[in-house]
Amino acid sequence: MPSFYSDGLAFNYATRGVGTKTFFFQHGIGGSLAQPFRFLIPPDQKDPSLEKEPGTCVRPFCLASFDFRAHGETPLGDPKKLRIDTFGDDLIAFMDHLEIETAVLGGISMGAAVALSAASRYPRRCTGLVLSRPAWLKGSMSPQAVAAYAEAARLLQTEPSPQGALGKLEKSNIYLRLAAVNADSGNSLLGQVRCVVSDPRMREAAVARLQHLPSGQPLDLKSAGAINVPTLIMATANDPIHPFCFAEALAAAIPRASLVKLGPKQLKDGPHIQEVNSRIFRFLDSLWA
Repeated sequence: MPSFYSDGLAFNYATRGVGTKTFFFQHGIGGSLAQPFRFLIPPDQKDPSLEKEPGTCVRPFCLASFDFRAHGETPLGDPKKLRIDTFGDDLIAFMDHLEIETAVLGGISMGAAVALSAASRYPRRCTGLVLSRPAWLKGSMSPQAVAAYAEAARLLQTEPSPQGALGKLEKSNIYLRLAAVNADSGNSLLGQVRCVVSDPRMREAAVARLQHLPSGQPLDLKSAGAINVPTLIMATANDPIHPFCFAEALAAAIPRASLVKLGPKQLKDGPHIQEVNSRIFRFLDSLWA
């Protein structure tokens, strides 16, 4: 895949589609650009599980995403730079690399926090904002998420093998409590370790991101309140990793925000993807009409 450079690091990225408009859609913690690329299937590509909503006009556009530092095919770099604002700077460097001055910015979970940070600090670069299942508020994830990810990092550090860390995490009280409330949240936690089981070379990067990113980030509602572009915020109920109250707080702070309560996200997430697609397509059409 192609790469661009920011702060001396080579970042893996990909684009899909054509058109005069670009939507930058970024992944969550522990993920890669493969996550946002599961969404927004182009109209000319048939996917029987993701049929386009009748009456929705999807204009041609380019979808762009990259692997954050310490994620996917992008190296770790300096662990002290694993910060949401640094990731936002990397997003702007990505836009510069593609020679795109303004665009709609968005992301899933941590990607939403990065898009929010970039929009607040580089307002002239953002024409619209999409925040899907935001997981950071006032600089931190929920207390449950912070504790859960800290435990995942500890096990990855102390267990001799990633498989051993995964086994202990699956039996831990913190995982069992998360999974009892929301199966998808429990699966998300296990995913932070499963990726290292699949590729043990990622252990150092996984530990670093789990230690540095869940809390202590320079995000605040005052900065969000200064964002003056149309904003779509989507969230589900009963999700301890992505609390609905976080989405409500952001929607109340951002003047031109609209909040959509999505249906529950299940382990088989085809219906969730379909619903998110419909909402994003409708939002993008409203901006680009």
